[in-house]
Amino acid sequence: MFSFDSWKTVGYIIPECTRTLVEEKTMKHRRMLLLPVAVAAMIGVAALARVKEQAYVWQWAKKHSGPNLPVAILIEMGLKDTKPTRWYGEATVRGARIVHREGYRFRGDDRLVAPDSWDVSSHRPIRLPGRNPVLRRMLGIDTVGVVLHLADVQPDATLTVHLRGGMNLRTEIALWSVLAGAPIVIGHQGNAVVRMISTAMPIATGPTEDDFPAACYAPDGTLWVAYVSYRLKDEKRRIASSALKQQPESFRFLYRPDFGDQLFVRYYRDGRWSPPAAVTGANEDLVRCAIAAESNGDVWVAYSANRNGNHDIYVRKVDVNTPEAVSHPRPRVGAEQRLTKQPHPDIHPAMATGPNGEVHLVYQRLGPGDDGMESSIWHLYGKNGSWQSTGSLEKPADLSGREWYPGVAAGPDGRLAWCYDVYHQGDADVRALVWHDGQIDRNYGVATTSRFEARPSMCFDRQGRLWIAYEEGPVKWGKDYGALDGEDGNPLYNERSVRVVCIDETGRLMKPVAELPLSRFEAPRIPFNAVKTNRFESGTRYSYPQIGIDGRGRVWLTYRMKFGSRYSSHPGSYWLTFARMLQGDRWSEPIEIHHSDGLMDHRPVLLPHKSGGLVIIHNTDGRYTTPNQIDNQIYMSY
Repeated sequence: MFSFDSWKTVGYIIPECTRTLVEEKTMKHRRMLLLPVAVAAMIGVAALARVKEQAYVWQWAKKHSGPNLPVAILIEMGLKDTKPTRWYGEATVRGARIVHREGYRFRGDDRLVAPDSWDVSSHRPIRLPGRNPVLRRMLGIDTVGVVLHLADVQPDATLTVHLRGGMNLRTEIALWSVLAGAPIVIGHQGNAVVRMISTAMPIATGPTEDDFPAACYAPDGTLWVAYVSYRLKDEKRRIASSALKQQPESFRFLYRPDFGDQLFVRYYRDGRWSPPAAVTGANEDLVRCAIAAESNGDVWVAYSANRNGNHDIYVRKVDVNTPEAVSHPRPRVGAEQRLTKQPHPDIHPAMATGPNGEVHLVYQRLGPGDDGMESSIWHLYGKNGSWQSTGSLEKPADLSGREWYPGVAAGPDGRLAWCYDVYHQGDADVRALVWHDGQIDRNYGVATTSRFEARPSMCFDRQGRLWIAYEEGPVKWGKDYGALDGEDGNPLYNERSVRVVCIDETGRLMKPVAELPLSRFEAPRIPFNAVKTNRFESGTRYSYPQIGIDGRGRVWLTYRMKFGSRYSSHPGSYWLTFARMLQGDRWSEPIEIHHSDGLMDHRPVLLPHKSGGLVIIHNTDGRYTTPNQIDNQIYMSY
């Protein structure tokens, strides 16, 4: 199968990655000069020689029995339309095989025509108010497209696109140029483009609202996925309640207090998904889930469940040891074990497989403190069904007890790491703890400036370096700003960016030379101006980074990027996830993760794939990609 990653990339990724790090002595951005290339190359080679690949995720990913996943490209039309325009045409490939076609932002009468054609139109925004020429000009026209999933792509494969309607153009494109990551503009006006996006294989697409995925490999290479489903109480209110024709006698018909969450698990091997198995009952109140495997093959699912008015952490073992005489039996779910029993909520579990094959679990514990409700990060580990608690994670004595967003990662050299953000001295900071041989090795202040720094994600690379991505906001985030006071503070979700740092094998805090985009806007002030307010609302923002390592050891970053306004989709504005790979002194072109549109809060799982690429398990509600069908679903992208 053709890959856009050349042999040159594989050859220099380790020394290049080392070369493009600069040491930060403090978090006030004091930097040293880059090390000479030759010295850095020697460091990279030496690091490779020292590596003992003990991190199980890479070993187990190599055993995955699923096929190499296809690649996907998007033909997007109407980028410069000034009014709704009909686009019809066809696309054929040579040197590849089209295994699946699907519409992109299809509405109304948009349709695919067998075997290789389409008849679609660009559209005005779905919730554009009528008779508002100013908004009509500002919001423009929504594009439309066709997604092609391709397999067996040869190095000389070509794509031929014949567009009619908005333009009459026939063009042939070398597929390798599209799969290299950069968009290929069709026509001199740039009204259509061909670009690579991720593939997207459905995992959970039923009538329930499916979200909060967790995933892991088992020792035999089986990919396990857990997720939370919610069953709507009233399908008629899926998007919005309909207008009442008259005032009702009461609103009791809207009162639906019963819970509706249910946790499911399924696995993927030999190119097929197993049937889902219910881990909990159908009327639960759950706060996220996690999943990890022991080296002996036991797979554990953890979740926070509300029982008798309090959330605690529970675990169950899942396996395929069932009497069903089928190739993919439904997973068997073991007995439930309650791991926490304190009288306050324990939520947000995260898990990883440790250096000795045990499972480590961190979670957030809420409880009363000296200054209102406080929270802390706690740690458990389990092996052979026996679980022990090591208590709360160690932290400096001057930190307040307001810790959030726990994460855990295992390295190739026997180390473990935890990350979290903490509200300290008036702003949020990011911290990480590294654990070695059963003890805390070091406590790092990863990002401790006066800016907003939160929502960290972490992973180890094969040299033992710890990579941490986090979200950064402005000073006085969410403070001293209001309708009557817009001069000295910052509104919520203003000036959001993504940052990446690295802790090397010697414990130094580093950062890549490669820069990521920033988002900064002038906040609206009274008297409000509708045009300026809409521009502020529609401005690009970045959020919720996740970082991971692919099957070749390369660093990948995903993040959320905001588009649109309250008029863009039925639920309002939308966020998409994009993936980028660290390539020496730059990040690759952003690749859209297909079927990732939805809310800002979106936490995909990044795992290596045996072919050398990256697997991403993620959620979508379809508000952008399938605007006529709003439904939370789980997908696997490659």
